[in-house]
Amino acid sequence: MKQTLWKGLLFLTGQVKTWTGLPGYCSFDFGSQTLLLDQSLTATLDFPPLQLYFGSEVTPPQPTDSRTAQLRWAGDFHWQILTGGQWPAEALQFVHAYLPYCFCSWIARREQRAISIAHFAQTLDGKIATETGYSRWIGNEENLKHAHRMRALCDAILIGRSTLDQDQPRLTVRHVSGPNPRRIVLGSRLADYSCLLDAALESVMVIGTEKRGAENLIEYCSLPCENDRLRGLPILQYLFQKGCQSVYIEGGTQTTSNFIKDRAVDILQLHLSPQIFGSGRPAFILPTIDKVEDAVQFTNFHYQTVGDTLMFVGQLPCDGSD
Repeated sequence: MKQTLWKGLLFLTGQVKTWTGLPGYCSFDFGSQTLLLDQSLTATLDFPPLQLYFGSEVTPPQPTDSRTAQLRWAGDFHWQILTGGQWPAEALQFVHAYLPYCFCSWIARREQRAISIAHFAQTLDGKIATETGYSRWIGNEENLKHAHRMRALCDAILIGRSTLDQDQPRLTVRHVSGPNPRRIVLGSRLADYSCLLDAALESVMVIGTEKRGAENLIEYCSLPCENDRLRGLPILQYLFQKGCQSVYIEGGTQTTSNFIKDRAVDILQLHLSPQIFGSGRPAFILPTIDKVEDAVQFTNFHYQTVGDTLMFVGQLPCDGSD
């Protein structure tokens, strides 16, 4: 079931990249990967049909097929389930969880910057690793698959140099089907990028403040810094110019915290692992606040199941918007 739905979501993501605007609604046949805009779906269905409605001015009619599920676009990254039809609850939850990210490219073109989604697996006391940096495995197997689905849905994946040094990740899609994202590191020429160098993949983009020429499988990009660090929003604008309309930020603490401080994170995903370390490396390092109202606030949020655990998913005001 999930495999069929996942292929459909990947197909939808690719189709949205060609849209110049949102239609009134679209009908989607997950079985044959047929996407029909503003018209009825007549194909033989291998899975119950799905209808997506865009804009508050669109009044969804009662579906003629009792199996049809209907969802309405209720704002960026937020979908409202109008009716589940005869969809199994697990299938509807799966589509509802990943549907928002299928439309990142449309939002990015509107905003003229890459859309950013940050993800951490953390303990109940907010730790993402032990004091020595050991983090395998705080998240469960389903969270690992979720992370790889997000990599496949996004154009790029971004980490900081500390995460590169500590984890030596490959940053590819291995646990689900889908395209590999562009690998991006906020780092310097002195880091060891050998774990990322693969002739079968696109070159690694290294964003820093140093002006360097390209090397074998490495593209160095220089951006101006402010107060001795790169700023989040200029990075997102630069990535958009390079053809990356969505970026998945996988750490580490300092990189993600800086993006949050710069109001350059659209969606924050926190997988909550049922463990307490009592010590270790925190998920976030943010400025000290004196009042509760000074805390980072979310415009909307929800919890979704990740195997036998939960993940917090919250939308943040990005680019100074309220």
